[in-house]
Amino acid sequence: MRRNFTAVIVLSLLSFLFACKKSEDVTVAGKGGNATLQIKPAHGSGEEVDNCMIYIKYNTLDMPANGVYDDSLLCNIVNGSPLGVFTNLHRGNYYLYGKGFNPDHNDEVKGGLPFHIDDENGLYKLNMNLGH
Repeated sequence: MRRNFTAVIVLSLLSFLFACKKSEDVTVAGKGGNATLQIKPAHGSGEEVDNCMIYIKYNTLDMPANGVYDDSLLCNIVNGSPLGVFTNLHRGNYYLYGKGFNPDHNDEVKGGLPFHIDDENGLYKLNMNLGH
């Protein structure tokens, strides 16, 4: 009887250890990685966008129904063009949403873009076309 009890204990411990082991195949997007997203917002055929805010949602390729994002930034002017940069991202799925102002049309512009990071150490340069 003691032998069966010991076998049950050993099997239970092994099952517990394997269940607790973190899977290497699980991709969780978000902060803590080495990937960088550089986003250049534009309107129409490349017209500049002023005061552009870019929002990012982790672990999805869809716009969040509740409008809540995980992070955001205000684009800076780099070499005469607006640019938003998210750093230290993990591999995974992201949804980007931008909104700003097109001074040429005197109009607010907005739009979204799903994106997948597959290289944990990659630098990704994206053009985000914002509409009305």
